[in-house]
Amino acid sequence: MGTAKLTLPPLQQGATFSHSIYWKCAKDINSIVVADPIVTVVTKIAHDYTTGDLISIQGVVPAILNLIDTSVTVVDAYTFTYAVPTTGLTVSSYNKSKSLKAIDLTNCTAAQHLRETPTSILLLELSTLNGRLSIDIPTGKITYLVDAVTTAALPPIKGVTDLEIYWPDGTVDRLFEGNWTVKAEVTHV
Repeated sequence: MGTAKLTLPPLQQGATFSHSIYWKCAKDINSIVVADPIVTVVTKIAHDYTTGDLISIQGVVPAILNLIDTSVTVVDAYTFTYAVPTTGLTVSSYNKSKSLKAIDLTNCTAAQHLRETPTSILLLELSTLNGRLSIDIPTGKITYLVDAVTTAALPPIKGVTDLEIYWPDGTVDRLFEGNWTVKAEVTHV
């Protein structure tokens, strides 16, 4: 798996930091056909979905055909369907559209270190074990939550980070690597 580059939103000294990212696997869409109220999607390669999976779709025009974590019905290895809440729709564009399914993170843990450089001292650890990271299994959402007392103790600084996912079989995936910043608190009440 390749490692994505990401810059986290800045942490503010003395403020609660809450942010979410999603880890999903994308499949290119080959065609989309609407036969009210059912939308049929054919992917370019086998999608490996099962009926009931929560799928997101992006890049379709009209936008009402885009999905966020919607249950689908599988027809075959390349085709799935979903219902839309309106009728009379025609697909005008799906070039570069993707269907997205959350990566199954059941029984996984995650950890992320914030440092000034890759070899400098640890300034902040975020993990599922210390509660600063949480994983929502059905949606592939990883949520950060750092309390205001913890961010107040951080110096105003820029640094590097990466997020690692630890699988039950011992495999470790680096989901992303990138930069982070702590901005100084100005108002002290």
